[in-house]
Amino acid sequence: MRILHPLVCLVTILAACGQGCDLHVELINAPPSVTWVQAAPASDGIVELTVWVYDLEQAPVDLDLSWSLDGVDQGALTLASGGHGTLGLTTAADTLEADGRPDPDGRPHVIRWALPEDIAGDARLHLHASADDRVSEPGPRVSTPAEGFTALEGLPTPARMSVQ
Repeated sequence: MRILHPLVCLVTILAACGQGCDLHVELINAPPSVTWVQAAPASDGIVELTVWVYDLEQAPVDLDLSWSLDGVDQGALTLASGGHGTLGLTTAADTLEADGRPDPDGRPHVIRWALPEDIAGDARLHLHASADDRVSEPGPRVSTPAEGFTALEGLPTPARMSVQ
C-alpha cells in the first residue's frame, strides 16, 4: 500500500470538489523538535555537542539551550567559537521517507559548549533544549536522559531527548 503525502491528498480533494465545494481546510504548521544529542568528552573546557533537529515543514529553526548541574538549573549554555551556532539551523532533508516526510531523527548540527572553568569532571550534566521555527508554536522543552552525563565521559552514542 502506498501512502501519499498529505499535501497530495489535499490537492486531489480540492480538484475533485470543483467550483461547488465548500470544503474548508486549515493547515497548521507543526512545532519543531530536538530529537537526539551526542556529547564528546570535554577537551580544553569545550564539549562538542551534536544536536539533531526536526521540522515537518523543513523550515530553519533556532535553538534555546540551557543546562543543569547535579539537578540545579544553570541557565543558558555559553557557546564557544566554531560549530553551527543556534540560529537558522537547517532541517531540510536531502531525501524524504516513503511517507513523504523528512527523516524523523532530524538533521545533525554541531554546537560547541564552553563549560565554566570550575566545573568538576565528574559532575552530572543535563542539556535542555527547545526548537523554534518562528512560524508555529515553539517545540517542547526536552532534556538528556535522567542519568545525565559527565564532562569527562560525554555521551559516546546519541541519546534520545525527551520531555521531563
